[in-house]
Amino acid sequence: MMADLQDPPELVLRFLEKWEEGYDIIYTVVLKRIGIGLARNFFSIMFYKIFGALTDRAIPENASDFRLIDRRVYETVNRMNERNRMLRGIIAWTGFRQYAIDYERPPRFAGESKADFMHVFKLALDGIFSFSYIPLKLTTYIGFIISVLSFVMIIVELALLVLYGREVPGFTTLIIAILFLFGMLFMILGIIGEYIARIYDEVKQRPNYIVKREIGF
Repeated sequence: MMADLQDPPELVLRFLEKWEEGYDIIYTVVLKRIGIGLARNFFSIMFYKIFGALTDRAIPENASDFRLIDRRVYETVNRMNERNRMLRGIIAWTGFRQYAIDYERPPRFAGESKADFMHVFKLALDGIFSFSYIPLKLTTYIGFIISVLSFVMIIVELALLVLYGREVPGFTTLIIAILFLFGMLFMILGIIGEYIARIYDEVKQRPNYIVKREIGF
């Protein structure tokens, strides 16, 4: 919970009610940010859209850090060895029973935001790189598209040569060769990226499963 009172303290009572009902994670979803500039609001919306598309909705859209978590969740997260942590994503990833509470975030009671553009941008990158391998896989996709394009150009030029006797200009041959080589290069980088993604997965050492409760041990 932030100290500037943007997060209404009265919601803590609702957190406790839901926790007593058996929910392990009670988080808030910001429906409206009052007193936030258009640019900041726009970037927040775009972050959640892009993050959701890249991570298969690893965290709910507009979820806030203002939340209550059960001790079991806290201890599970605390045992994880990751250094670049996006807590919203990691807490949601644990898979414990969750409940969302919607609210409108009012203007801060005191102080001013310390989260400048670069801070928010770094947080967004940490979240994407921690929960998505799509940036690594992009090189494979780009290489495949370029390779297909070069093959299509080769077929077209051969068809023109066979059907109409049109000779292939030198610069066209050069362009096709460059496209083909770049396509191969990107595909090789994509293969390397696949291995790096697996290495990254092993280095994070996220558990394969989480024990929610032990019975009879």
